[in-house]
Formats: sequence, structure tokens, C-alpha cells
Amino acid sequence: MSVGSPSRRVSVWAPLAATCLGQFMVVLDATIVNVALPAMRRGLDLSTSDLQWVVNAYLLTLGGLILLGGRLGDHFGRKRVYLLGGLIFSAASLAGGVAPNGAWLLAARAVQGVGAALLAPGSLSLLTSAYTEPRARTRALAVWGMASASGGALGVLLGGTLTDVLGWRSVLFVNVPLGVLVLVLGGIALPRIARTERSARRLDVPGEGTRESPSFCRARRRRLCERRESASASVCLPADRRAIPFRSFDQLRRD
Repeated sequence: MSVGSPSRRVSVWAPLAATCLGQFMVVLDATIVNVALPAMRRGLDLSTSDLQWVVNAYLLTLGGLILLGGRLGDHFGRKRVYLLGGLIFSAASLAGGVAPNGAWLLAARAVQGVGAALLAPGSLSLLTSAYTEPRARTRALAVWGMASASGGALGVLLGGTLTDVLGWRSVLFVNVPLGVLVLVLGGIALPRIARTERSARRLDVPGEGTRESPSFCRARRRRLCERRESASASVCLPADRRAIPFRSFDQLRRD
């Protein structure tokens, strides 16, 4: 990442900023709402189950759809899907911030997870495509890793601070300016990655949906077991049992 004229510096750092901000938002929203949950409960009269789903709705859709997000990026273009994910994520954050009731908030969090599933797979691949020189790529990867790792820790700190100062809705509104930066910088600076012959093949929507079903079931099972540490095997097994037919069918389809 050599330093030259001001315009050159902007062009060099813009792809890094766009990809790091996108990944930072994805990780940040896994934790930023945690401290705000009591305030959300008072503000929207949520039940204990609703509070769990404020977190779970985001993580389940992210974990269940992230493979599909990567496949869509391969098929339609990673830059295009990445920017679409940023747009969906920002719009869902805005919708969640103005939520008048619990159902609205949970729906917004689920849509946030969809946007995150489109953002996360393309972030690293776009970064490595933007920086092809080994030294520059090493530095960019170090910054990207730091941004990704700091998102979870900063989420708790920012969530508490924003909730105390501005109220619980601010933990969702904070994503809007970040998302706008991702869209602007990404639209200007991120490279367009040419599709390979394999990725250009017709997208098998039923097959991809079948492939995602086991992932969603496993993610849901993990969240249930995290919430119920003393749960018996009967709590965790149904997700695996539901996943087995999908997994078997997907294997047969590929064979």
C-alpha cells in the first residue's frame, strides 16, 4: 500500500475500508443488541422468548443462508451481491430502529441476517482481489482480521454506551451510516470479479435451498443448546433428524 497523491491514497484505502466496514457490521450486530435487551423489553413489552429471538433471528438467518450468499456471489458477481447485502442490512437496521412492536423488530432482525449472509462471503474475496501485490495484501488482511475480531468486543461496549446515552433504538440506527459508507466506497472502489465458467452455470434454486436446510437446522440446534445448557439430547436431536433427509437428497442430487 504505497503512499502517493491524496487521490491515490483514497483509491488505495477505499477497498479496504469498504470490506472491513462490511465485515465489522456483520460481527458487530451479533453482540451490540445484547446490552440493549432489557431496554427493548421495557420499550416494546417483549417476553423472555421474544428477547431470545431478537438475537437468534439474526444469527439463525446468517448461519443458515451464508453458504447460499456465497453461491449467489459466484453466480451474479461478488461485488453486486456484496452491495446488495449492504443495502438490505442498512434498510433492515433502519426498519428495526423504528419498530413499533416486537414482531416488527424480530422481522427486521431476520432481514438483517439475510443482508449479513450476502455481505460476509464476499468480503474477504473482494479484499484479496483488490490487493494483488503480496505486501499490500498481507497488510490488508491484517487490518481486515483486526476489524473482524474487534466487532464482537466493541459490540458490547458500544451497545451499552449507546443504550445509556441515546436509547436502545440507536444500537440499530448505528448501522445505517456504516452501511451507507460501505455502499459508497464499495460502489466506487471494489473490483468486479469475472465469473468463471462453473459459476456462470444456471443457479439451481431448489438444490441450493436443500443444501441450506441442514445448515439452518444445525444453527438452530446450537442456539437452542446454548440457551439450555442442561438440555437433554432430545432437545438437540430433532434438528439433526430433520437435516438427514435433506442431506441425503442433496448428496443424491450431486451424484
